[in-house]
Amino acid sequence: MSSNRKFDVAIMGSGVAGINAAITASQNNLSVCLIDMENSLGGISYNYGCVPTKTLLHTAYLLDNFKQAESFGIRGINQEYIVPDWMLLTRRVKDNIKRSVKHLETTLNKNNITRINGQAQVIGPNALGVNHEKIFFSSLIIATGSQYQALPFFKPNYQKLYTPKTIYSIREIPSSITIIGAGMIGIEFAFMFASFGSIVHLVDKSSKLMPYMDEELSTFLINLLKEKNISLHLGFEAIDHQSDNLYIKNKNKNQNDVLKTDIYLSCIGRQANLSGIEYLIDHKLELTKRGFISTNLKLETTLPGIYAAGDINGRFMLAHVASKEGEVAANNIAGNESEIVYDLMPYNMYTSPEFASVGLTERKAREQGFLAHSKIYSLNSNIKVMTESQSGGFIKVVSNLDDSEILGVHIIGHNATDLIGEAILYMTMGATPEIFKNVVHPHPSMSEALVESLR
Repeated sequence: MSSNRKFDVAIMGSGVAGINAAITASQNNLSVCLIDMENSLGGISYNYGCVPTKTLLHTAYLLDNFKQAESFGIRGINQEYIVPDWMLLTRRVKDNIKRSVKHLETTLNKNNITRINGQAQVIGPNALGVNHEKIFFSSLIIATGSQYQALPFFKPNYQKLYTPKTIYSIREIPSSITIIGAGMIGIEFAFMFASFGSIVHLVDKSSKLMPYMDEELSTFLINLLKEKNISLHLGFEAIDHQSDNLYIKNKNKNQNDVLKTDIYLSCIGRQANLSGIEYLIDHKLELTKRGFISTNLKLETTLPGIYAAGDINGRFMLAHVASKEGEVAANNIAGNESEIVYDLMPYNMYTSPEFASVGLTERKAREQGFLAHSKIYSLNSNIKVMTESQSGGFIKVVSNLDDSEILGVHIIGHNATDLIGEAILYMTMGATPEIFKNVVHPHPSMSEALVESLR
């Protein structure tokens, strides 16, 4: 090692967890070193996840609206000429990534955070090796993220198999696609490619679609998938691939099927990026059964001074959760004792309409002993939804029988992922449904639907 430097906090990984940890630590007057392990500031979220997928999903949303132009009072649009251009789309994706990353660079520079590009290796209890340099630290935050596992039954380097990280390398929109894994990522890609004109098959080994979702939302989602002509294969597991054919099996029904499409997209099998922390593992850094780093609500690991935030701990693989985990870890290092409240972390899905959820489902609330009841408000009654010809949906609020506490809010509708933020605020403050109802909202607006859902 040719030189040495010392920091209060070293952070391995420059995704949203690492970046937010670095900013929070710096604002607490700690010296910070942020190590960009893959030379891709912003990590998966900015480079392969949130930014590119939401860019493409917005185009899909516009396409769906163009196809209904006459219902908006617009004539003269020749539907034959309304087609997505993949090369133009990917150009827009790259531009949005570049702009987003530039904003991150500006923010990091403003907060005087030292950035290093390179593969970091823990070489001692308080030391890292990076680019022939030794970095000493008082505390370490591991934010190295996760990656998709290879599916064992596909041949290595099979050119028609993609992951959410590599799918942007396709040269054109496929005429058909099979998506393996019907979680949030798989469903978003299914909606997107269906809007782009692809024949879509969606395969998941669970017999229930997104089992952690409120049952009424799940039922609504299944109907939406059918409306998009997406073939849903629930209870089927991908078991083999030969001669461009994907073999799937439903073990419960003893049923087999064969799918053959232009390309295959695997949205399953995430594993922790543990490269560089072998020293810590050898010194009893505890891993979960799934191979992720075990953490408590302060994001502390089993080793003193070592924290883990983001996908690497395997708790919630969502960007906003990773961001909050990075903040909590940095605050605890700075002596500002803090714990993350996972119960108030929302799920969000950018389909059309959008899905968003926070807190307990009605079933979970009752399983946990609450005397729970729910109120449902149809968004078809909302004037903003009607005037914009949006595709309806509903808001479901779960609360105690005596209305003393809001236990969960579940939304399907246009801009649901924005609307859920207000519900999270009320729940964080411990507001009762009565307080919720007394807040005045603009009319007409989507936000007033939250009040209507409690009447």
